[in-house]
Amino acid sequence: MLRGLWLGLWAALALSAQAGGLFLWEASQAEQRIWLLGSIHLGKPEMYPLPAAIERAYAESSQIAVEADISDPAAATALLPLALLPAGQRLDAELDAEQRTQLSKVLAELGLPATALNAAKPWFAAMSLPTLWMQQRGWQPQYGIDLHFLQRAKRDGKPVRELESVLAQARLLDGLSAEEAQAMLSATLAPMARGEMDAQLDAMLQAWRQGDTAGLQAVLDASMPDGAVMQRVQNKLFNERNRGMAERIAALAAKRPLLVIVGAGHLVGPDNILRLLQARGFQVKQY
Repeated sequence: MLRGLWLGLWAALALSAQAGGLFLWEASQAEQRIWLLGSIHLGKPEMYPLPAAIERAYAESSQIAVEADISDPAAATALLPLALLPAGQRLDAELDAEQRTQLSKVLAELGLPATALNAAKPWFAAMSLPTLWMQQRGWQPQYGIDLHFLQRAKRDGKPVRELESVLAQARLLDGLSAEEAQAMLSATLAPMARGEMDAQLDAMLQAWRQGDTAGLQAVLDASMPDGAVMQRVQNKLFNERNRGMAERIAALAAKRPLLVIVGAGHLVGPDNILRLLQARGFQVKQY
């Protein structure tokens, strides 16, 4: 949920899961078993029913673990004070000329007024714009993988564990420096304003259909702006969080399988959760 690029990735995975390989792994160590599923937060009705291997992973699991329980309405209420600028401040006043031009263009494409996000902090605008962009193209939260399994687990009486929480994620984003938050917004705005988002999704989808996680990571790396600031953002939003989530996942692992559902971006790259679990002695198999 943290950046438009990763939201785009999750969308691509939704389409591709039924066309080729799955973003699903099994990790095991002694009698401990874990299923790890790369998630999307937005989806479409035609994604369902999900592939049999994913359904089996859920059926076998005694509990599920997610980054954050987004089915809890109180989570959004807790996030809002962190996401909005103080009274009297406006997002457009914090942007440079290029960012203002890009934002205006993207909002116009979305059919929204130029002032639609003026109350949002830069990091929240960076998170919101891709969601709005995808919703305009038919992707909806109610069909997202996270919410699908959260609601299902609660109906089935399966315990739900949080690896983080919505509030913890919001605090992390709100703790970015002004320079980092601005860089995050620019990285989101630029491909949208240039009309490149669809091409990025197509490239991601092709890599996924081939079951090529290294190729998928290469697409993501190519779309990530260079520079020390974005490297710091990437480290905070992925590498550091991956270490914390891997530790929590290992602590939750038991004889009865656990289904872990995390953003797909946390399962690729040099410091991904799968590799961190392997470093802890888990054997990992992709489906």
